[in-house]
Amino acid sequence: MVLEFEPGDDTWDPDLSKAVFASETIRLEGSARIRGHVGTNSTAVGGVRMQWATKIDSSLTIGPGGNPLTVPILANSAGNIGPGGVKVATQLKEHAMPVYPEYPAKTAPIVNWTVGGASSVTKNPADYSGKYIPAISVTASGTLYINTNNQNQVIHTSAITISGSGRIIIQGTGHVTTGGTAVSVTGAADAHSRVIYAPAATVTLGGSGKVTGTVIARHYIATGSADVWFATGLDEKLPPLKSAAAAPRVRVKSWY
Repeated sequence: MVLEFEPGDDTWDPDLSKAVFASETIRLEGSARIRGHVGTNSTAVGGVRMQWATKIDSSLTIGPGGNPLTVPILANSAGNIGPGGVKVATQLKEHAMPVYPEYPAKTAPIVNWTVGGASSVTKNPADYSGKYIPAISVTASGTLYINTNNQNQVIHTSAITISGSGRIIIQGTGHVTTGGTAVSVTGAADAHSRVIYAPAATVTLGGSGKVTGTVIARHYIATGSADVWFATGLDEKLPPLKSAAAAPRVRVKSWY
């Protein structure tokens, strides 16, 4: 018998069917709200914690084998979660990072992007393409416009912070994908990025911070009146990248 190895489909095609998916913990405080389905791999007691006025509009799915009575600790058990209730997944959900193009070494970064006060700054592809920005921060009422020239672009950074009434507006393809450990949207800030894909990060929404799209995180924390609005068709303009988790397949070519 002759065996031939055939590579698996290595296209990066993440599951974006939840408004929020946080692999380890979810914490909602104040009057934070998620308008859509929510998921986690957690089976730990209190893996999901919700204060009285918080809300998941649809359903919460917890990790395989988790106890629906102990994984979520709900201050308002009759009102925290919508009509979908608490479900138990049959398998763990994995969110692999894509394989990025080669970038300059982190030992030679360009300066951080910092926008504050009432200032507005526009960054064009020439400012970030193939470069490493250690941190991006937009504070007060500052606005950072990121021009993509209507093409898929990748910004290489380790941390994104939006606070006060700061805004990041992506002109063109509107997704944020990071392998960093922290993404923060606070104050009256908006992130109309459609997808915040940060599976290794703690994603924090605070104040009246708002995300239109979906959030993929390791830990998700929402305080104040933070809000996530889910929308469909989120994967339509994902950059054409390869997945770091593709596995080879084996098929039988011939035998004798």
